[in-house]
Amino acid sequence: GDVAEAVAAAQWIGGPVVVKPVQGSGSLGVRLCRDRDEVAGHAAGLLAATVNERGLATPGMILVEQYLTGREFSVEVFGEEAVVTVAKHVGAPPVFVETGHDVPAVLPAARSAALTDTAVRAVRALGLGWGAAHVELRLDGDTARVIEVNPRLAGGMIPELVRRARGIDLVGAQVRAALGADVDLAGTPD
Repeated sequence: GDVAEAVAAAQWIGGPVVVKPVQGSGSLGVRLCRDRDEVAGHAAGLLAATVNERGLATPGMILVEQYLTGREFSVEVFGEEAVVTVAKHVGAPPVFVETGHDVPAVLPAARSAALTDTAVRAVRALGLGWGAAHVELRLDGDTARVIEVNPRLAGGMIPELVRRARGIDLVGAQVRAALGADVDLAGTPD
């Protein structure tokens, strides 16, 4: 992709949009862009990078996404089971750096169900029901919308927070699943 494609995508989607690298961690490089100039400037910077924050080669591609309103959450899914919903604390736009997590998220039952049901449906739709999936969503009122689905454990020490809060060892579960062993998601909090 190139800057012109990013600008065209943003115009097609309608602003504001989020422009971000196709790979990375910690929300680095993720930015809210409100107009054509912001899209072009941020896209040019991302596309010019040859290595990411971990020193790995970048693929020379970016994503341009519709900006979703509402509070950000993640649902940690294992197989096709929602294990826990995590409330995310993120920096103010235009960047979205995660600054903290609440595990488990404290929500009314209907909103919690909207998040977990949407996350599990996304995992099923993508055929990822074999191990860990980290599904990021925004909750606007009672409507949950998917930001991204990652077929991996969450970062940001979330697996450790889940272990302490729920007594579920997601890292161990992922290793057992990879070895073809039975996985038990019952837990006892610390």
